[in-house]
Amino acid sequence: MRSVNQGLLFAAALALVLVPGCRSDDPQTDTGVKKEAGTGEGVAPGDATIFDINNGKVAEGTTVVLRDVIVNAVDGYGKYTGDVYVQDPKGGPSSGLKLYRPQRLDAGQISDLKPGDHIKVEGKVKFFVPSGGFNDKNHPNKKHIVELDTGCQITRISDGAAPAPAEITLDQATKDPDAVTWEHVLVTVKNVGVSRPLDPAYGEYEVGGALDVDDELFPVSGPKIGDCQSLTGVMIYFYGYKILPRQSSDVGTGTGCPVIPTVTIKDIQDDKSAQHPASGTTVRTSGVITAIDSTLSTESKPRFIGFFLQDGTGPRSGIYVYYYWDDTTALKPVVGDEIDLVAKYEEYNDLSELSGAIWTVKGKGTVPAPEVVNAADIATGGAKAEDYEGVLVKVENVEVESITQTTGANPRKVGVKFKTSGLIAENEFFDFMTPEPTVGTVYKSVTGPLYYSFKNFKILPRNAADLVK
Repeated sequence: MRSVNQGLLFAAALALVLVPGCRSDDPQTDTGVKKEAGTGEGVAPGDATIFDINNGKVAEGTTVVLRDVIVNAVDGYGKYTGDVYVQDPKGGPSSGLKLYRPQRLDAGQISDLKPGDHIKVEGKVKFFVPSGGFNDKNHPNKKHIVELDTGCQITRISDGAAPAPAEITLDQATKDPDAVTWEHVLVTVKNVGVSRPLDPAYGEYEVGGALDVDDELFPVSGPKIGDCQSLTGVMIYFYGYKILPRQSSDVGTGTGCPVIPTVTIKDIQDDKSAQHPASGTTVRTSGVITAIDSTLSTESKPRFIGFFLQDGTGPRSGIYVYYYWDDTTALKPVVGDEIDLVAKYEEYNDLSELSGAIWTVKGKGTVPAPEVVNAADIATGGAKAEDYEGVLVKVENVEVESITQTTGANPRKVGVKFKTSGLIAENEFFDFMTPEPTVGTVYKSVTGPLYYSFKNFKILPRNAADLVK
C-alpha cells in the first residue's frame, strides 16, 4: 500500500518548500552579468527582457530591469499570497515570468494590481530548486524554475487591457520541449476531459490525463470525471505542469472531448487484450469489492484507503483501487458492493491500479470465491504472480519460515515469509502479528488479495478467518 506516512511526509515537505523564506537580496552589491557556461552572450543589468531571462541569456543572481511588462495574474487567494505573474507585451512562448513576493515602490499595494496593468520591475534572477531537486521522470530536463527573487521592486506605469491568452494544445502544456516555454504565460487549453477528481489535500484536479488544474489563484470546484472543459489560466511548474485559473470565467465548458472507454478488469490487466488501455487513460469498469484497507481508521486526516475490485473469477480478474477519503466523504467502499467505477488506470511502481475513483453502487453482489493457487506460483518471480495480481487467492499448507519487517532506523514487523515458496503475507488489512506467529507455524490455508509493493508480491489476509491453522 502507499502508506499514510509517505503521503503526510510528502505534504509536510511540500509545505516547507512553499513557506516564504528570507532570501538574501542586496541589489546594491550586484556588479553586473555573471557570465556562465550555457547562459548565452549575457545581458547587462537594466537591459533585460523576459525573453532574455527565459532563454538563458541572463545568469542567476543578475539584477535586471524590466521596463514595461504586463500583469497577467496576482496571487491573492489561499495561504501563500503576494506573487505576481507578468508577460512581455509581445506575448507568445517564453514571454512569462513569476515575481516572487515583490514589493511596490509607489504608494500602492500588491493586491491593488490587476491583469492588464503595465509595470516596471527591478529584481534579481533566481533559479529556484526545491530541496533534493524535482527528480521528475516525466520531465527529466526540468532542473529549476526561473523567477525574480523576493524583494524585487514594482512601479506601476499605467493600466491597460488584460493580455489575451495564447491558445495551446494539451501536449504543448505538458510535454517537453514546448511546456517550459509556456511557463508563467496566460494560456487557454480547450476541450479537455476531467481525468481525476478534485484532491482536497492539494486543491487540484486533472484534465486530459496529464494536466493538473490547481487552486493557487482561485478556489477551483470539484468537477466529475468525464466533464469536458476549456480552461484559461497561468501555466506553472511544480513537480509537473499545472494551469492556474484566476476566476470562475476561466473554467468553461468544452466540446468534443474523447469518450471514456468502457473496459473490463481483464482488459486492463492483460496488455495483450485489444481493449487494453494505455497507462494514464481514464476508463469505466465494474466489479465487486473484495477487500478494504481498514488499518488506517485511527489515523488523523487526511486519510488514504485502498480497496480491491474483482469482476468474475480466474486470472487477471482483480485490480487494486487507490482512493483518497476522509470522514466527510459520503461514499465509502463496502465489501460485497457491486459498483460501476470511473478512474484513471496507471502503472504505479509496477503495480496495476485505478486511481481517483468515482463510483456508483449497483447493489449487493457476491464476493468471488478465492482462487486456490500454489504458493510458489504467486510468490515474487512465480509463473502466475502477474496473472493473479489483484485477485482474491488462497494458498494451502504453508509454513512460516521467517518474520518480515520494514527497513530503516526503526524497523517494524509486518508479516511472514513462507518456507519453500518464499511467498510473503503482510498485515496491511488485518494485524495478525499480535501475537507474533512463531517460525514453524503451519497454516492450513491463507486467503487474501494478491498485492505488489517494494518489488514483492504479497498476500493480504483481511481478517482472522483468512488465517486457518
